[in-house]
Amino acid sequence: MSLLKFLCLSLFIVGQVHAAFLIDPYFGYKLTSGENGSSPATTYDYNSPTFGTRLGVSHLGLSLGVDYSLASTDLEAEASNVVITEKHSQSMLGLFLGYDLPIMFRLWGTYFLDVEFEDKDGGDSGDTLSGGGYGLGVGYTGLPFVSLNLEYKKYVIDEAVSSGVTAKLTGASEIDMSEIMFSVSLPINL
Repeated sequence: MSLLKFLCLSLFIVGQVHAAFLIDPYFGYKLTSGENGSSPATTYDYNSPTFGTRLGVSHLGLSLGVDYSLASTDLEAEASNVVITEKHSQSMLGLFLGYDLPIMFRLWGTYFLDVEFEDKDGGDSGDTLSGGGYGLGVGYTGLPFVSLNLEYKKYVIDEAVSSGVTAKLTGASEIDMSEIMFSVSLPINL
């Protein structure tokens, strides 16, 4: 293809793009549980408020970008009827793809590149658990300015850092987590 044809085609395509920047801050509450496959299994539970934002672009109802959220949790681990509760900070970083339906709803999916729990108390303060996963969400947009959202997230914790030493968690030691989050967001297209 000649350079002139390429430039003309590029100008035509660029002239047709009318994408908007999307800023979608949210505040919500999450209910989370999980377990590993070891014998006896260790179960994990926490419920906590969370906040975050989705940043990206949107065009004709389609949106894509980055989702980042933070939470402070009391992670409860139970094995053989022994319960340990520790304070953790949680961060989640993902890529999302969504679509605004014409009937007051929106749908999106998120691929989480990093889900991390950092221990905030006790002798193992600073130790981390991390992994990745996915999420699916639906939002009701029938109210002015806000969206009421419900999300399901599933992720696997497959890495632990303790005292600076990184260990891969495999097989029965991996932690499978499931989460349901209710949130209110303010999607803004600029």
